Amino acid sequence: MNTYEGQAAAELEAIADIKQTKLYDYEIQKGEMSVIDFAKTISSIVQEIKAGRPISEIAGAFHNTIAYSIAEMCRNIRKNTGLRIVALSGGVFQNQLLLRNTIKLLENDGFNVYINNIVPCNDGGISFGQAAIALNSL
Repeated sequence: MNTYEGQAAAELEAIADIKQTKLYDYEIQKGEMSVIDFAKTISSIVQEIKAGRPISEIAGAFHNTIAYSIAEMCRNIRKNTGLRIVALSGGVFQNQLLLRNTIKLLENDGFNVYINNIVPCNDGGISFGQAAIALNSL
């Protein structure tokens, strides 16, 4: 049971085997708006849990899969738009393992990656933006 927001994600990050190199299957459904479909990922994770694979290995492979899917989506966007700049923000990037892995993949693929340094990447950043807009509208 979660007792605070983000607890499950934080605990999953904490137990992840950072030496893990495995990736789970996922699909990118292309269309007017591309979507990452993790149905195969979830199915594989369930099967591995049932088979008794160590949770730390599963957690590591899950983090790898998310980072690789983000990088693949960014490559697809670049192919369609020419954009080479990526901003990684939002509460999900409080996860340092995911952040480090994603930055590494993107930079190795020639992207310029920006992250939050002064303003928090989570809801605090949204609040800051709302305050900035309110101040600007006075």
